[in-house]
Amino acid sequence: MKKLLTLLFVFSIFNGFSQEKKLKEYSHAEFLKMIEAEKSDVFKLKDAFIKFNSETDSLYFFRNSTIGYVFKSTDTLTITKKLN
Repeated sequence: MKKLLTLLFVFSIFNGFSQEKKLKEYSHAEFLKMIEAEKSDVFKLKDAFIKFNSETDSLYFFRNSTIGYVFKSTDTLTITKKLN
């Protein structure tokens, strides 16, 4: 019985101290603008989720009826910064 109570106590402590990280969400367009705006040679981003947004990302993607969203072949994007 003491072992069971001790295990329950230990597991409750671990659950109490666990923290859920809140990820910031950016669209592809926002992400690329952030890279462009960075003045340093290294772009750093932490705790972020980059997701597709059909409203803001239409500059880089187009809708293909058979495949879905694909990059525009006429657009060239060159990233010269190191990404972390």
